[in-house]
Amino acid sequence: MLRHLTNRHIFLFVTLAADPESAHAIASMQNAKNLLPSDSFPKGTFLCRGAVSKETVRKMFEKYPFGNTETRILSECCLLSGSARHPNDEDLAKVETFARVMYQHLKDQ
Repeated sequence: MLRHLTNRHIFLFVTLAADPESAHAIASMQNAKNLLPSDSFPKGTFLCRGAVSKETVRKMFEKYPFGNTETRILSECCLLSGSARHPNDEDLAKVETFARVMYQHLKDQ
């Protein structure tokens, strides 16, 4: 879908369970950028921690059966990341600020 964007006013907003400043989050944003058309570059990016859906957790446990090392690691990461508490009021305030700044950026062009 990202490869087919034709509007050059692109802002990327990514949610994930990981810490937004983690290597995984940074790599996720870079992967999203890599999916854009070759002549596009995002005018702004925003990473926000989000909750892991019950469906995603269910799929993880189907893929990695109980007792499997990967299952333990994945479940601990989900629990320890605190993702279930996100997005919270602070996250929402940050994204609101991001959206306002990006909107102003568009108006000023």
